[in-house]
Amino acid sequence: MSEGTATKKYIIFMAHKGGVGKSTMSKQFSRELHRLGKIIEGQDYDPQQHFARFMEINSYLFTEQEDAEYVIVDTQGAHTQTNVDIMQGMQHEDALFVVLFRPTEDDYKETLIIRDRLKAQGVLDKALFVVNGCYRENDKDVKEFKERLGDTVKVAQSVFVQRKNYAKEPDSKVRGEISRFLHEAVL
Repeated sequence: MSEGTATKKYIIFMAHKGGVGKSTMSKQFSRELHRLGKIIEGQDYDPQQHFARFMEINSYLFTEQEDAEYVIVDTQGAHTQTNVDIMQGMQHEDALFVVLFRPTEDDYKETLIIRDRLKAQGVLDKALFVVNGCYRENDKDVKEFKERLGDTVKVAQSVFVQRKNYAKEPDSKVRGEISRFLHEAVL
C-alpha cells in the first residue's frame, strides 16, 4: 500500500468468510469505475487470487502507474494478520471498508465481530456495511438486519441482490446496483 498518497481512494472489501462476494464485487467495482472514466489500481490479498487473475486478464482496466484515483482491494475472508495490517495501514488514508454480509443470523453475528475488529484498529468510521446476496431489496430480512446493524455502524441504503450475472460481464441491473452504491458511498 502506498504511504501518504492523498489522491487515491482505497475501496477495501472485507467479510468474515469466503464466498460472501468480495472478489466478485472487486471485479464489478473495477468495471464500473473504469466505465465511468476513473483510473484504477487493484490489489489482491486473498490467497485464492480470483481478483488477481481478473486483473491479469482485464489489464486494460487497471493502471500500474502512481496515477490511480481508486485502489480496489480484495481481502481474505478471515481474521488474518494481513487484514489487520491492511486496517492499520488505512488509518491515515482516504479509505472505505466495504463490509459485505448476507441477511442471516450467522452473518449478523460474524459481522459484529468484524465491526469490533475495525473499531479496535481505529477504522470503524471508514466502514460501510452492505447487504449482499439478498433475495430482493425490500425483503423483510434485509430491512431487519439493516436496522439491527444500523444501531452500531453505518449501513448502506444500497444492497446487492443475488444474481448470477454478478460473476459475469454485468448486465444493466448489476451495473445499476453497483453505480447506485458508488454514488451513495464513493463518488
